[in-house]
Amino acid sequence: MDTKWTLDKIAFAVKNNIEAGLKGTNNYVFAIDQLRHQVIAKRNAIVKQLEQTGTLSDEDLVQEINCIELDCEDLGLCCSTSTKEKVLHFKIPAVNKILYVGLPNQQKPFKIFEGQGFQYNKYRDARLGVRPYVWMRMNKGELHGFVFNPPTFNFKYISVRAIFEDPYSLNKFGCCSISAEDTRFPAPDYIIDEIIKSLTAEYASAFYRFNGKKPNDQSSTV
Repeated sequence: MDTKWTLDKIAFAVKNNIEAGLKGTNNYVFAIDQLRHQVIAKRNAIVKQLEQTGTLSDEDLVQEINCIELDCEDLGLCCSTSTKEKVLHFKIPAVNKILYVGLPNQQKPFKIFEGQGFQYNKYRDARLGVRPYVWMRMNKGELHGFVFNPPTFNFKYISVRAIFEDPYSLNKFGCCSISAEDTRFPAPDYIIDEIIKSLTAEYASAFYRFNGKKPNDQSSTV
């Protein structure tokens, strides 16, 4: 398996496989941009499937953002209401799995809540040895974090390590740079191999349904 699979290289591998299987036909068009989106979507589907079966390894899937700026927002931001209670807040792109939220030095992970359990822990004094807490809530395609019991008064940035749904959404942060052309796609080789085989087979199957004949799906050659 190639050790430098980029998003574009994966998309073109699928395209080349299908074109090889459709030799002699003229009624097909492949948009690379569409294939890029399908590669990312297939990665997410495979990650969720492996996580459900308990066989997911985080290797090569995890990305980190170390420059997430904090602001103050109403706690009701994600609920279309106002609580008149402002707390430290940040937002990140949607994730499949979060492994770390905390200080950029990666040494003190904050406890993460996704339900209402955070209500029983907020504002407990950090000087008593209680960890900081983060309440995570989805809103309009972004994941919002509300920080309670911050570790320091001069707290401006937070760090997150996660498996992000769209690896390229991290480019909106100044400390991140990932390119479809030059950066290795964040997935281990076995997942990349499955993405190529699965998308190749799906395109071949779709061609068969619409045209009544089965092309060579080329999956054995990837």
